[in-house]
Amino acid sequence: MSEAYAGKSDQQIIDEQARDLNFKSDNRLKDSFNPKTTVTSEESGVNESGLEKFPGASVSVGRSDQTGGGANPQNIPPEEGGDDRSQRTGESSIRFEGTGGPQDKKYEALRDNPGEFDAKPRGIDEPHQAQLNEPVPQTEPQRLEADQEATARNHAINSSYHISQKLWSQLHHFASFPQTGISLRQMVQFGRNPNPGTILQAGSFLAEELPIRLAHRVKELDELPHDLSNMSSIVKVKNWYAQSFDELVNFPKPQLSDSVQKLLQNASRNAEPLPESKPNPSLLESATISDSENGLAKALVPKNNGNGKNGNGSKSRALLEHRYYANLPDHQWPSEIEQYNEDFTKALEKIKKRHDAVVTTIAQGVLEYKRSRKANTLQADVQAFLDRFYLSRIGIRILIGQHIALSRSSQRPSSKLIGSGGSSSNSGVYSLSDQIARVKVDGNQEHEQYVGIICTNTNVGAMAHEAIENARFVCEEHYGLFKGPPVQLVCPPDLTFMYVPSHLNHMLFELLKNSLRAVVERYGVDQEDNFPPIKVIVVEGKEDITIKISDEGGGIPRSEMPLVWTYMYTTAQSEDLDPEFNASDFKAPMAGFGYGLPLARLYARYFGGDLKLISMEGYGTDVYLHLNRLSSSSEPLP
Repeated sequence: MSEAYAGKSDQQIIDEQARDLNFKSDNRLKDSFNPKTTVTSEESGVNESGLEKFPGASVSVGRSDQTGGGANPQNIPPEEGGDDRSQRTGESSIRFEGTGGPQDKKYEALRDNPGEFDAKPRGIDEPHQAQLNEPVPQTEPQRLEADQEATARNHAINSSYHISQKLWSQLHHFASFPQTGISLRQMVQFGRNPNPGTILQAGSFLAEELPIRLAHRVKELDELPHDLSNMSSIVKVKNWYAQSFDELVNFPKPQLSDSVQKLLQNASRNAEPLPESKPNPSLLESATISDSENGLAKALVPKNNGNGKNGNGSKSRALLEHRYYANLPDHQWPSEIEQYNEDFTKALEKIKKRHDAVVTTIAQGVLEYKRSRKANTLQADVQAFLDRFYLSRIGIRILIGQHIALSRSSQRPSSKLIGSGGSSSNSGVYSLSDQIARVKVDGNQEHEQYVGIICTNTNVGAMAHEAIENARFVCEEHYGLFKGPPVQLVCPPDLTFMYVPSHLNHMLFELLKNSLRAVVERYGVDQEDNFPPIKVIVVEGKEDITIKISDEGGGIPRSEMPLVWTYMYTTAQSEDLDPEFNASDFKAPMAGFGYGLPLARLYARYFGGDLKLISMEGYGTDVYLHLNRLSSSSEPLP
């Protein structure tokens, strides 16, 4: 500190300098207080914030009753996570430490107009030039980066992930490629003999395919109509998808030896083609569907076959049979391959867990949107988006779940099929739906028929019985009934087909809940001994297995029939969705979200089935669930 200031307090120094500077012109004073102007004192080198051009100096700004700049716990340097701007409220005092003079401003003006003190954070160099009013020039990439960062800061509510401009460029690049559709039968043929080599091959397929699917969804989430993209819950989901994309594209590639590369190349050249993947009959524009559903079908029919033959200008990719599966011979796979498979599987498990709450989080965003618009129904374009988005989510989770299951099974040499070991430690791998779906053969011997998450012999009767018990339990608990409406099941005991048991359970559970609720609310909770039965009839056809669920719950008015397939439409009292929803502790409601029927139809259509509803107002409703038993329909990729 200079001799002129020796023995004087900081406050005395500031007051003295303020009096000395009163001779300066009003214009100079006005310019110095312009928030867009940075003034640097030629004598001291201190700019208006007191942070730059002043070696060793520091500034703390706070309320006048604070003393001791270093003692204030809120005075955390920005480089350590603090921000001095947060304390610029009320009457301010300024304290300087170091070698040099005070700011080139009137203390009184600063004291009376603290809001004009707009300092820049530490670490940002100020231009030391005459024309300080001119902004620092930016290149086009820098400007785009700044704009994107500002948008992300404004939108990233409840999410700490930031989508950089570089990541956006990658997302748009991957979104320019078509998605690759596969069928249940192709998944099963690929997964019958899991070993480190086939798991490596599957991992390579997913490392390419999943980023493409995720990129399509991020791009669509960012371009939603009617300001839906700005809903905080939608932004949260978009950031989840972008983060998963980022992790996959930056996942380290495996280091393969020459012998392993040669083995994989030979297997690819000699690979037998997978079973032909047929168009999904549920989503063809030529299919017999009502006018109200025609728009949905057009929105979901892919513009290419998903296997590299595209006609919509997208970049082409290699054919599926040369990329997804090749029967690799027995080989002593190096430990590096097994470690890579393990690391990649763990990365997929992390991504899968991150996306557990996507359905309810999107539902929360739609609820926010409806409330902001004070609307009871959704526009057709929003409805079409939700169909595409949830359909894509089903496919992503199937691919990830199948890979995780096959990877874990390949680590158990005693079994070729997942879950065929007798160890009780493996029992936690399966849901109740999976365990029910197993087929008993040879007396009491349980024969596992699983390839990953797919059961090649899903017992329809057992699955229906499980769904009935679960739905009745929820109904009885919700209405406080001792005995819910009876459900009669008519099904051949040995009827089996290839399917994902958890999907079938979900569809039956949702449909039965609707029928049970309709019956209870029509007849009243005091008539539990007189409830008419709900009938579940299962029949086997050449192409489909059809499940008919009939109730006498009073039916649906004809004018409301188109609305039952729209999201967030429900005749029950809506419940608020918890933004911090945790799928692990979710308790299935009886009704109220309006997602049961639309999602059930998407699950049915995903592998070539469908869901139809016929109602007789004043009597009841019949629901027809068609399941494609051929298992050869390709995924309907939006």
